[in-house]
Amino acid sequence: MSYTNSQCSKCGATLPTGSTFCSNCGTPYGQPSSIAPTQYASLSSPLPPTQYASASSDIPPTQYASPSTDTYGGSSYGTSNPATDPYSSSPYATPSTSATSPYGNSPYEVSSEAPPPPAGTSSMGVQKKSRRGLWIVLGIVAVLVIGGVAGFFVLGAANASTPTKTLQVFCTAIKGHDTPTAYAQLSNAAKSQVSETQLAQNINAFNDCTVNTVNDAANTGTLTYTLTGNLKVNQEVTLVNEGGTWKINSQQLQSTPTLTLATYCDAAKKGDFQTAYNQFSQNYQSQTSEADFAKSFSQPIADCVPSNVNDAAGTGTVTFTYSGSSSGTQIFDETLVNQNGTWKIDSEKQHQ
Repeated sequence: MSYTNSQCSKCGATLPTGSTFCSNCGTPYGQPSSIAPTQYASLSSPLPPTQYASASSDIPPTQYASPSTDTYGGSSYGTSNPATDPYSSSPYATPSTSATSPYGNSPYEVSSEAPPPPAGTSSMGVQKKSRRGLWIVLGIVAVLVIGGVAGFFVLGAANASTPTKTLQVFCTAIKGHDTPTAYAQLSNAAKSQVSETQLAQNINAFNDCTVNTVNDAANTGTLTYTLTGNLKVNQEVTLVNEGGTWKINSQQLQSTPTLTLATYCDAAKKGDFQTAYNQFSQNYQSQTSEADFAKSFSQPIADCVPSNVNDAAGTGTVTFTYSGSSSGTQIFDETLVNQNGTWKIDSEKQHQ
């Protein structure tokens, strides 16, 4: 082992090479070139704590727990006093409150307080989601469905056939002289009694048709026809439902002086003297036979028009227009009576 020349740390005298004591003051000294001398205590003395710092160092020696201290209680692995142990805040020690730790809680610490429940939850568990939106959607769907069903029935009811609608279609066809449409409103039973051609002949005599009264519950109604000369006749009808569509099943013209005179003229123009004769009352027929009545028309009848009819008084006028060699006109004043609910011509006198 080699030594280097140095000075005594106490008196400052120069020490010769290899000297272990100062020759001036007798202070032990000597230092290896690389390893500091270790001071050992005698075997008879207790072992002092090891000192790593030199006598002149300002750093205090490391202090360990005394032998009487609990190995685990006072060590750095146990609970330490923060005032005397700067390392007591080890991440592996028992956590202290934030009031004693300047760094707050470690991310590895287990908090003694339970975290607050997340939003929308309660202590009883996750709160059930609100079903208000679902019920609103279901309500809207229900309204749409019910509205669609109701609309279907309302539309079906609006398009359903009724006696009123049938009579309105029939009258519109009469005014327009639309025989096919008017004939289509008749029931199968009514069509068996009158042909489409016969209906066309009657329609030609009507200038207007209106629906007066209708009873949909009783399936009945009344029509008013306007004839030439602004004469009006009423017709009572009954209807029947055939395959879901209401049809006119029977037609009965209400007997009035106007209707009787219109029937009389229509039959005379056609040369149907039997029908014309049937418009006379029993009193009149007792005075004139049907044959004598037919012979009275020596000239062909070109036209016959009733006029000045007063249904309340039972009076009116009939004008005949003749054709042929002795063409001309004749006017007859007619007086009518109600015979068993039917108006009949009771007397006929040539107008003066």
